[in-house]
Amino acid sequence: MLPNLIIPLWILVFLLCIYKWKFFNASGITKQVLIAAFLFRIILGSINYYIWQNVIGHGDSLRYFNDSKDIYNLLPEHPKDFLRLVFGYYKTALPEDLHQYVSETTIAQSVPEYHMVRINAILNIFSFGNPYGNIIILSFIYFMGLVALLKTFLKSNLVESYTGIQKYIILFLPSIVFWSSGLLKEGPTLLLLCIIIIQCLYLEKQFDYKRILWLCLSLFFLLLIRDYLLALIIPNLFIWYFAKRTPQTAYRVFIVCTASALTILFAAAWFQPQLNIVLWLKSEQHYFLEAPDDPDYQFKALNGDVLDMITKIPYAINNVLFRPNIFHSNDSFRIYQSIELIFTWLFLIYAIQKRKHLFKLSPTLLFILYFSIELLLAYSLITFDADTLSRYRSIPLFLIIIVAIIALEGQRHPKEPNNSAKIE
Repeated sequence: MLPNLIIPLWILVFLLCIYKWKFFNASGITKQVLIAAFLFRIILGSINYYIWQNVIGHGDSLRYFNDSKDIYNLLPEHPKDFLRLVFGYYKTALPEDLHQYVSETTIAQSVPEYHMVRINAILNIFSFGNPYGNIIILSFIYFMGLVALLKTFLKSNLVESYTGIQKYIILFLPSIVFWSSGLLKEGPTLLLLCIIIIQCLYLEKQFDYKRILWLCLSLFFLLLIRDYLLALIIPNLFIWYFAKRTPQTAYRVFIVCTASALTILFAAAWFQPQLNIVLWLKSEQHYFLEAPDDPDYQFKALNGDVLDMITKIPYAINNVLFRPNIFHSNDSFRIYQSIELIFTWLFLIYAIQKRKHLFKLSPTLLFILYFSIELLLAYSLITFDADTLSRYRSIPLFLIIIVAIIALEGQRHPKEPNNSAKIE
């Protein structure tokens, strides 16, 4: 009875928080819209988990929660073992006395996925082991990160006020809400990226050790959740650092540095096999090759050769731009995904066509844009399933949409950059 009562209780608490807290005051976005956006996240996040549980019957979110429930059940009689399994770190294998609590299907503590088990095990204390209670709590935390990012755009004078369709795209875009509001890793990944972007926007204006600390902590936790993202984030952060010193030439800095980095990577892959990034992409691709063939599409496998990868880049671009394809899919979920994808690209084309003058993006927006494009290309090369590609693509595509929205706002209200301004 209590696990079911906890759901309306947490919803009521969080709705009151949104309605009462000054944190949720954002120019152009009413509390009613924010409340609707939060409830929308709860609904889609719950649908996400329900599909995995009752339609598909297997998947990452089920594994995370089921393993966390086994750990949570230890709390009444074995609290010490509960704490060891949640907070302990074991470089090789679990201690012998903890083996009794794991099985062959349990996620190993040595892989990043286990951190999602830790998170759910802690949240189970507050939801009494109800997965939908966990979804509500996580949705609120992730929602706070997104609102904080929107408010930082306002404080940075990148946006004067959120008006018209802007706020509805950012708050209600179904794909990003669906994938980042459940128990999957997209939620914490998006939250940490929001925090990283916020710190970069502050650091553009002035150096602050507190912001550096937040940035380092976010990178550390991102390493625990999705370690491979740091391979793209850290190089782009270095470029961002040099670009912010000369914001007038930030475009050139990103173009030259990115082109130089790609040249070095391809040269290293060509002459030093142990530094071959294509082999790393191929190894990541093997995870998806183990799954059944996609009934709708044929994807191209990499063989580890640089020239082979270059010849397959057009297929990868086709994947990320047009898959799932409305003309090839019969599944209703894929048809929706393809329709949203079409409207997304139409919006981005509109944003480009609307450009009345050369609008210079700030170094942080360029950092978001380059990181997102590179991540999209990497996903399109290694992912062999249109649904998985849609899931992975949701975050970088969402970030590109945000950059487009800010660029459109800059066209309507062009401002001279003021790098000496302080964000209060």
